[in-house]
Amino acid sequence: MHTELPERFPFSLTDELFFHIDVPETPFSIQMEARVNARLDIKQLREAIATAMMLHPMMRAGVAPWSANQQSYDWQLPEELPVVPLEVVDVRTEEELQRVRMRLQSVAVSLDNPPPFRCLLARNEEGDYLMINTSHIASDATGAYRFIGSVLRAYARLPDPQPQELDFLECRDLVKQFGARRIGQRLTRVRRLMGILGSSLSSPARIAQDGADMSDGVSILPLKLSEADTAGLQQLRLNGATVNDEDVLTGTFHDKTAGIQQ
Repeated sequence: MHTELPERFPFSLTDELFFHIDVPETPFSIQMEARVNARLDIKQLREAIATAMMLHPMMRAGVAPWSANQQSYDWQLPEELPVVPLEVVDVRTEEELQRVRMRLQSVAVSLDNPPPFRCLLARNEEGDYLMINTSHIASDATGAYRFIGSVLRAYARLPDPQPQELDFLECRDLVKQFGARRIGQRLTRVRRLMGILGSSLSSPARIAQDGADMSDGVSILPLKLSEADTAGLQQLRLNGATVNDEDVLTGTFHDKTAGIQQ
């Protein structure tokens, strides 16, 4: 980036919206996971995560101190790099793997103490699983995907070029980048936004196996896609796909009609 990073900068419009949607009972987060058929070195992994945090400013940001008379919230970049939030556990079965996965993803990520994500390394005899739970206020699915990609490149000591011509604050100005140019566009987008707000405020649907305990948090149902399934999804994206459809390709599935996130 060709400009110095600000110590403090305001929430964007979507930051504000997501900040009020996120609650501890149903955390509004992005789930990302990578499996490797090897045993990762924990020290080297911590260093790789720290390297990726330096490349992606929002992945080391936190909410700045605020008072009740303020009209908006601000982000703040700490002077020192935050401690890498990495937990390491051993798992022997698929059931144990699923339990640690849901435990990680069901915890709301506090923005008062950066960074705005949590990592868990689940280890078993067949390989390691690197899982990341990221606050959706700080990142979207594409950002989380880029971050975990940077972690893996740093671990493998591969180059991870970042665009140098982008201005950090300008990129975060969504109104300027994607704002409507005509009245008709504005009205259409306002109607869509109101629909999103309405569904976001509704209680989410619950899905549980027979005999399972009903509780708050996130439940995850693993879905393995074959090569043919993946190719079919790629074909579907060619017509009428939106930016949010990237979620399907990066491992997060949304049922927008029922308010379910898996």
